[in-house]
Amino acid sequence: MSLRIKNNTSYLVLEHTEGIAEKVISSKDITQAVDTINDFPTGAHEGQVVIVRDLNRGGTFIYDSTEVVNSNDGTNFSGWIRQYSGAINIKWFGATGDGITDDFDTVQAALTYTSTDGGQLYVPTGRYRRPNVPGKFWQWVGDLTIIGD
Repeated sequence: MSLRIKNNTSYLVLEHTEGIAEKVISSKDITQAVDTINDFPTGAHEGQVVIVRDLNRGGTFIYDSTEVVNSNDGTNFSGWIRQYSGAINIKWFGATGDGITDDFDTVQAALTYTSTDGGQLYVPTGRYRRPNVPGKFWQWVGDLTIIGD
């Protein structure tokens, strides 16, 4: 997945090229672009817009101080709220799908978040590893639609 930024004088068009989400934001609202979710600016102000360029976890985020306590490391990073429409991408929560990394906790977080409102979870092609521990399975409560490549 890649993020393409087109500058068209008065606005920027942000597109995830696989069609997961598209967002048009006025360029005057964007205060900063950072490389990863670990680079969010400190001292954020209400409504501040930041673009994260990371290919797996990147996107457009708007700061909302009332959401700091609801952080989930996928759509909300200490008040930095991901702007999206459509399916939740499992990689937003940190899943790698490389077949080596233990993806159990990140997949579980994505399942838990998505199933609370009956949403769709997008799972890109990959091998999402869980530890070989008896009785440790991915679980969710509620309705959920899983889509993939």
